[in-house]
Order: sequence, then structure tokens, then C-alpha cells
Amino acid sequence: MRLTSILLAVLALSIGPLCSASITGVAGGTPAPGATLGPYFMTPFPDEYRTGEVFDVDSPLGGQVFFFRELPSDPPTDPPTYTYSPLSLRINSPSSWTAIEHIYTGKVYFTQLSSPSSMRLTLPSNTVAFYFYATSNHTGDHDISATASGTSADGTSLTPESLTQGTDASHGASYYGFYAGSGESLTTIDLEVVGGPSWCDLNAGFTLGAFGIAIPGYAPPGSDVIVTDPETGTTISFETVTQGGQTTVTTSAPGQTQGPPAGFKLVTTP
Repeated sequence: MRLTSILLAVLALSIGPLCSASITGVAGGTPAPGATLGPYFMTPFPDEYRTGEVFDVDSPLGGQVFFFRELPSDPPTDPPTYTYSPLSLRINSPSSWTAIEHIYTGKVYFTQLSSPSSMRLTLPSNTVAFYFYATSNHTGDHDISATASGTSADGTSLTPESLTQGTDASHGASYYGFYAGSGESLTTIDLEVVGGPSWCDLNAGFTLGAFGIAIPGYAPPGSDVIVTDPETGTTISFETVTQGGQTTVTTSAPGQTQGPPAGFKLVTTP
């Protein structure tokens, strides 16, 4: 069976035609996220089950999103250079984050009282689209900038894309979405508090939640895709599993042992 043709068929059905050749940013404000971001079907992250402080969160499509903070080099250099150190974010209950209760009931991640004015999200390999909601830890209007970086298939760095939105921890977290073009992927997203009522509020830190992601090789949520191998006539059905957005491959030919396309689990029928 030609798994390459199967995978291509699934990709065509799952992500649709791609027109963009660079990173695109979408400033969505406070409304709930849509099912798609650009040409990609998005998979929301499941509710967080952990408590306490964490340095990363598992993606429902594999891999992790890691949290980092920016630290100046020691000794200082001119011009300044920075390194990235793991940043622990505390998990909190949704009742403490009224800014997003209208669209999201899961736990959120927030920096401590002595919060950094900037931080970085490192995304799983092959991420083509990612969204999140963000606000500051302090009440009052704050401007938060998010800058996404990525690479092309040959490893060339893409031109970063930035979004800046006003947020208020007591009134509404803002949606930040980024997606890459054909043959490209997102690698990091840098966040920075760039404006607030006073200088000290630039150190207000961040509260994040309601993540969503797209990685090629996964069928749209709730889809049933039927693919027939033109050489053997064998039919394979792709069904989205409810939990975690993973996709299961079921073949109608019993006893088959060939491996499935990357990202899929092969299950033979009785």
C-alpha cells in the first residue's frame, strides 16, 4: 500500500489549500476562538490536570510547549545579549481569571508577583498554527506584544510577525493567533508587556490560557476520511478520536502489518 499517497490525501482534506508564504498574525480580541486559524483546523488543549508550578504543557498532538524567561548575559555585553532560562508558571483555577470565563473554564498559567516583562513559548516540532489568550497579572489596561518566529523547510529563518493588543485582567484576555505558510513551521512566540498605567506595571507579568494548535498529519476534529489505495483497492478510514485530538487509522483488510503515516496509529479490523 502506498502510504505516501494516503498521507497526502489526508493532508489535503485536513488543512486545505495553502496560500501564505510567511507567518501571519491574527489579533482576535476577546471573542471565543474559531475552529480554524487561517487554512488550518485547530485542536484545543485539554483541561490541565496538574497543580502547582510547571515549566511546560503537553500538546494534544504530541510534544510540549515550554515556558522561558529572558535573562541578560553575565557579564553584560554591548550591545546587550540574552539567554533563555526555564520559567515556572503557576496553575490557577478558572474562577480567579474572570477575564476569560465567558469562553474558557480550564486552568490558566501565570507568572509570579515578581514577574518578568517578557517571556517565550517554545512550540512543538512541525507546528503550523498556534493560538492562545493572554493578559497581564495586574488590573488596568496593558499592551502586550507577541512575536512569532519560524523556519522554512530548508531551515531558513522566516521574518518574525508581531501583534500588539490592549488587555485588562479584569475585563478580557486577548486572542493571539499565528500560522505559517506552506512548507513552513512556527518555532517560538515571544511575549512582552510594552505599555501600562505606570512603569512598575511593565513588570506585571502574564496570565495565559486556552491554547490551540495545528500540526500536519491530523484530520480535522470530528472528521471521517475514507481513502482507497488505487493499487490494491484496500480502503482505510480515518476517524478522529475524541480524546486529545489524536487520529486512528482503521483498515478494512485484516492482518495488515505495514506502518501507518506519521502521526497515526494503525488498527486492523477483526
